[in-house]
Amino acid sequence: MKLTKVLLTSASLGSAEETCQQGDGQTCGGHQSENVLLQRIGKLQTSKIETDSNHTSSRQDTSDAYTYCRFATTKDWIGAGLLDNEAVQDDFVKAALTWDGKFVRDYSGMTSKANTRDHITMTDEGNIRSQAGYTAASKESLHMGMLALALDAGGADGTGLSKLAHHWLAPTQEEADVVAIDRLTKIITSYEEWNAKCTGCGGFIPWLSVNDDEGFILPGEKFKIPALDNGQMAWGMISIIEALRVAQSRLEAQGVDVVGLMSRFEDHVELMKLTAPQAFLDPKKGRVYSSVKPVSKDLAAGKTSPESSDFKKKKGKLADPFEGELMNFFIALFGDSSIVTKKVRGKQFKKIGKADISNTYTPTSSPAGSAPITLQEGWRFSAHEEWKYLVLPYGDVQNALNLRESNERARTWYSVDNGIPGMKAACYDSDDIYIDRLGAEPLSYGYTEPPPEEEMVTPYGAFPLITIARGPGLSWYHSTLARPMMQSQFGSTESSAYLLDDAPVAKFVTWDTKVTTDVAMSGGTGHLTRAYMERMGTYDTFKDIVEGQHKKYVTVSGAEHGFAPAPAVFDASSHDGAMDFETCQIDVAA
Repeated sequence: MKLTKVLLTSASLGSAEETCQQGDGQTCGGHQSENVLLQRIGKLQTSKIETDSNHTSSRQDTSDAYTYCRFATTKDWIGAGLLDNEAVQDDFVKAALTWDGKFVRDYSGMTSKANTRDHITMTDEGNIRSQAGYTAASKESLHMGMLALALDAGGADGTGLSKLAHHWLAPTQEEADVVAIDRLTKIITSYEEWNAKCTGCGGFIPWLSVNDDEGFILPGEKFKIPALDNGQMAWGMISIIEALRVAQSRLEAQGVDVVGLMSRFEDHVELMKLTAPQAFLDPKKGRVYSSVKPVSKDLAAGKTSPESSDFKKKKGKLADPFEGELMNFFIALFGDSSIVTKKVRGKQFKKIGKADISNTYTPTSSPAGSAPITLQEGWRFSAHEEWKYLVLPYGDVQNALNLRESNERARTWYSVDNGIPGMKAACYDSDDIYIDRLGAEPLSYGYTEPPPEEEMVTPYGAFPLITIARGPGLSWYHSTLARPMMQSQFGSTESSAYLLDDAPVAKFVTWDTKVTTDVAMSGGTGHLTRAYMERMGTYDTFKDIVEGQHKKYVTVSGAEHGFAPAPAVFDASSHDGAMDFETCQIDVAA
């Protein structure tokens, strides 16, 4: 079956100021694919890598899960107990993190200065075709989150899910500590250098180019700074600060100047705290803008941080109950109290509350009957919108946890009812086009569904379920990895075109569709951001706001359905195409 490709317009690709229309005329923004637009119009750099790069894998001579990149099909993980056996789950996560971590190297998804690259593309053989020469604060936040979890090492008692996170960096915790500290030193150096290049940015970054020589590259005099991405990044830095505190004695025994490194991240976070309400907040209306433009990259002499007048063209409204809450909470909890009063916070979250639209979904395949499942409508109901749950401890409030569990019941049953062999979420398709119209239309604010050739399932669609139900979430994730060519020498592949007979894949590896799941499998950073809020005296305020925003979810319906079972493992015998990249195969002669 070969279908003709329909090229999306720039409007349908979205932007950093994407909005969704509400019934009362309000808008809620914050779902972005601006990287694609910028790449297409040539504003950002893309560096090419020779396809015969030294950084490729030969055919593999073992079926061991940790040394074979197609680990999802080397054993019967479901039969072994992936759904409910903690030891099997740990083994699976160890393998997944080991391979996904190979994406984050200075020859693939990262520069030699430890700046993230948005993605890499692969050849038909599974080698690197090109590296993106640009990044955003959202990608940076994922890198920071995983480094923090690797240092956290299971928390104070060593039993937390982050005990496995070091596999993303190295086989042992000691080796991972060395890698993490090296990267963190490079990362904070890059931000300090950026602050010198753009004093008018106040610690935040736009979508910008990166390379091995210069790190972050100033994109001229005219550029905008997105609030959503930078909210993610601000909490990423906070998670690093707390992880360094957890690991302090262990790292100091290795000769690391933990206090010095920590203070550098703290200085940057303090700068962002000063800047955030000045740049993004209209305190009279409680409005948080989606993006702003610095008046100049250089502050006036004598200024140490920007003021509101140092920003112009403040546009959009970050008032969605999804990822945009991260900047809203950063401002509400840490902004100057003379500006961000209790009344202002109330206005902020009242706007967000207007975009919280409740609905229900009634499964047609569930053996538990026809009870409707309560849900919160999504913009697309894409997993991408659940990013905030990776970052902040929403689960500390029962009503919020009720909603999260209910949403995932609906997400899983929607896939089963519609014969979808995985989860749909915003991602690249097999023709290298970013499709943001991937989700569950009946569970969303509404959108025109893409044509069959653009319908994809993607591994990271399962990350929200992993954060609340490890076994079921990993089972859904596993079923997508087991599809043809969905694993590579750089870990999980972007997505699979499930409605096409030959099941082509997007030969992309991106931060959003990979490392979100890695953070989820490592337990998320909520315990670290909670510790920071407790130290800053803002944790109770956070809980009060979350409680207030979730009052209507004190009870939810449909719990009897549970989570729908994951799709069966792909039947390779019915597939005429390739099951593996050439660089991700077992040598049958071995």
